[in-house]
Amino acid sequence: EIFTANEIGSNLCDIFKIDKEHICIFFADATEKGVAQGLYMIKAKSMLKKALLTNTPEKALLLVNKELFKNREKHIPLKIFIGIFNLHSGVLQTFNAGHVDPVIKSKNGNTSFINGPVNPLLGASADSAFIPLPLQLNAGDNIFFYSNDIIESLNTEGEKYGGKRLLDIISAA
Repeated sequence: EIFTANEIGSNLCDIFKIDKEHICIFFADATEKGVAQGLYMIKAKSMLKKALLTNTPEKALLLVNKELFKNREKHIPLKIFIGIFNLHSGVLQTFNAGHVDPVIKSKNGNTSFINGPVNPLLGASADSAFIPLPLQLNAGDNIFFYSNDIIESLNTEGEKYGGKRLLDIISAA
């Protein structure tokens, strides 16, 4: 299922078609909040979308990263999650650069965080490399994306919502 993208505060999520076989799932979160950071994320997404049309995901991330690093005085690095989904093979190639780990719930009910390689924030260093984590998805698998605001929110006793509680809720759904 494809859901509609939205922007909430300083978070940006979007889904766009790369070619006949691939779609991109894009999430970004600025490490600082505000309108300027939101606009910066939209610019970064546009740059990445353009780069993905003619490059591998790794090369596209390198190109965009270098361009964002050039302008680092004006903006801070971005926490991003990118998934390139192959519609024919069912493989989701993921790149996580500081974003919270998505959750996968398999058809059989197993629920876990998608823990992949730790990549640098986008725009943090000129020479960053971005290492993918490929996942084979099957019919009936679900992936849940969320903002760190969810797991870091506090209850009236000052306790964080936390990752375990998030997994419990998703498992029970």
